Amino acid sequence: MIRNIGPADRTVRLLLAVVGLVMLVTGSVSGVWFTVVAIVTALLVITALVRTCPVYIPLGLSTDKVTKES
Repeated sequence: MIRNIGPADRTVRLLLAVVGLVMLVTGSVSGVWFTVVAIVTALLVITALVRTCPVYIPLGLSTDKVTKES
């Protein structure tokens, strides 16, 4: 897989995932919004760990300096 998520992007994604997780655990969201927040949180964690964002690929975006310079 092509790495297209840099360190800053990865950190922001993980911080947003923590916020989502806190919302889920504390019961701040319920119903449909619970499902939406859970899915978005899972996607943020997965893309941060894999360091690849599928949305960036067709757009030709990359926040990873190593990938940009290659």
